[in-house]
Amino acid sequence: MIPPASLRLSQQQFRAGLCSAGRRSIAEEVPVAFTYRGCSYAVMMATPLDLEDFAVGFSLTEGLATNRDEIEAVTVRPRDEGLVL
Repeated sequence: MIPPASLRLSQQQFRAGLCSAGRRSIAEEVPVAFTYRGCSYAVMMATPLDLEDFAVGFSLTEGLATNRDEIEAVTVRPRDEGLVL
């Protein structure tokens, strides 16, 4: 299962000498490992959204592919430690 992209946490806010309780969303980051043909290439912390686009952009930027057509597939595999692309 892919973890959520954000968490809702309780908070206390102090303004003008007054305290109020509420909830706030914060971004969730997980380790994302990039593997190519079974070989590990890099691990980055990322919010688990748009992972396919992230993998394609990373592959193109790193020069592992010169255009989108060279990328056969992107698979997202959840692991206990994070995600593997």
